[in-house]
Amino acid sequence: MSEVSTEAPKVDSPAEPPKEWAILELLGHRRLGGIVSEAERYGSKCCRIDIPDPKDPSRIVATQFYWPKAIYGMTICTQEVAVEAARYCQPEPVYRLGLPTYVDHGGTGEGDDM
Repeated sequence: MSEVSTEAPKVDSPAEPPKEWAILELLGHRRLGGIVSEAERYGSKCCRIDIPDPKDPSRIVATQFYWPKAIYGMTICTQEVAVEAARYCQPEPVYRLGLPTYVDHGGTGEGDDM
């Protein structure tokens, strides 16, 4: 009679998707340079791009996610080429757009009409 192993079977852990320097071309005529990798968000695979600061490529200024249908093309390239592409399409900082400014009228908050 053979012995039964009580050890859990060994399962290879999935390898981390590769990260590559590339220029990502998106519908809407946008070209972004940075480090691209595959990511999963909300149960779907997507493309992650980490956009470097052109003055200091070791510093990432933005991380953006795009679903495959938004991608027109991707060119794998060197870090220097991707950073140069990033120079021409830097993301703008997030700011309040169209939100009313809160003004304190000095009311007590009780019975005040908004």
